[in-house]
Amino acid sequence: MVRRKGKLQEWASSQTEYHPNEMGYEATDEDLTATGGLGPILDLFIESPLFAEFCKSLPGRVSNNSYDTEIFALVLLAGFIVGFDCLDDLEHFQNNPLIIERFGLVPTPKAFGDWLRAFDVEHVMKLKAFLRHHAQFSRIKIDAKASLTVDIDSTIHIQHAVQMEGLDFDYKGNWGLSSLSCSDEMGFSHALELRSGNTFSSVGAPDMIREVFSHLKYTDEKLLRADSAFCNQECVEECVRAGAKFTITAHGNIGWEPKAKSITEWAEWQWSLEELKIFAENEKTPPRIELGSFLYQPGWSELLRFYVVVKRTWKYDPEIKEERWFYYGVLTNLDLLRNSLQNVMIFHHRRSNAENVIREHKYALDLKHFPCKKLRANQVYGLFALIAHNHLRTVALLDNRERPLYAKRLRFKFIFHPGRIVTHARSQILKLATRVKKEIDAMVIAWAGTRTTALARGG
Repeated sequence: MVRRKGKLQEWASSQTEYHPNEMGYEATDEDLTATGGLGPILDLFIESPLFAEFCKSLPGRVSNNSYDTEIFALVLLAGFIVGFDCLDDLEHFQNNPLIIERFGLVPTPKAFGDWLRAFDVEHVMKLKAFLRHHAQFSRIKIDAKASLTVDIDSTIHIQHAVQMEGLDFDYKGNWGLSSLSCSDEMGFSHALELRSGNTFSSVGAPDMIREVFSHLKYTDEKLLRADSAFCNQECVEECVRAGAKFTITAHGNIGWEPKAKSITEWAEWQWSLEELKIFAENEKTPPRIELGSFLYQPGWSELLRFYVVVKRTWKYDPEIKEERWFYYGVLTNLDLLRNSLQNVMIFHHRRSNAENVIREHKYALDLKHFPCKKLRANQVYGLFALIAHNHLRTVALLDNRERPLYAKRLRFKFIFHPGRIVTHARSQILKLATRVKKEIDAMVIAWAGTRTTALARGG
């Protein structure tokens, strides 16, 4: 019995020790699940027009005693959706009646490892293509007219194994695997390449840029942002060939810094009223920032010219113990007649969204670690994680476009709800709490109300 608030203080004063309300416990033979929302969310993926393409990217199973390859794929996807950290965690599904009713007995972690190793080069290429198409499909659900803005970046996945294929030290001395990935301004992941730990950041980037933009025409608006590791001839040329606008952090090896210091015309950074209010509330003075630009000719081309937009900030240098200008450059082919220097710099700084997506991959889907010894099997594992990420991201954006939830909170809103499975007229029915059913019904309606037929297929 819940005690009334008005009686709480009187009751508490009469007690010598605190005791919560007593509760009895009974067993039940009913089929109960703690992830009642998983079924409807997984159904949205299964009923997608891309599901047939997804199934074609999977390796066949030759043994009559083996599980269907689709069962492996969907159970692994379900594991990522609920937030399992490794293949061993999939064993928890063996006690989940929702999964058992849908797919039968769950394969063992060893069987999942064997299945991941069954992917050959052709299957991996098909799965990569599906990831791109799935990201494009997801974008159209949210905003079919939005121009594609891609952030490309690399990261290290620190491992503690010694026999895993591809393990090596990166330039910081971290032992692990490296990955190169592309995500867009909505947070959807378009590509992932898992590599040896000592691979330089931009290796493979031109091919990835070409593939991510392959479904768009040359004249379609498309943009790319990247850090200084991608400030090289190959990446810039690929953007030019694709008709993409780009902003890339200028690398010192292109010799931009001496030219930046010779700029004679500088414009002060314009702070918004809201920003000035925040500075005032914190009793701080806005930093002194100025912007300039100059025209840059790459040494590998006689015809091409790009701008370098320069931001210089006046601040204290602890090495010389006095204030000086600190310079930051951005190489771009954006039209500076239509785009102010400040807008170009603000646009480029938003590439930090890529770091948020990578953080989501690592912590919400546990791509800090990989389960297999073979690099290709781990690549497949990572691609499945990104497919699950895109699916959850679509749900989050349909739920709240302005403030979409990250995976952890999204799971508590849509996935982790108790459910009871009952049999009625020879069919299985999952019963959910009314408030939960209303949330899921609203999501299904929002999903069905978006356009799904305008997907431009890439190569």
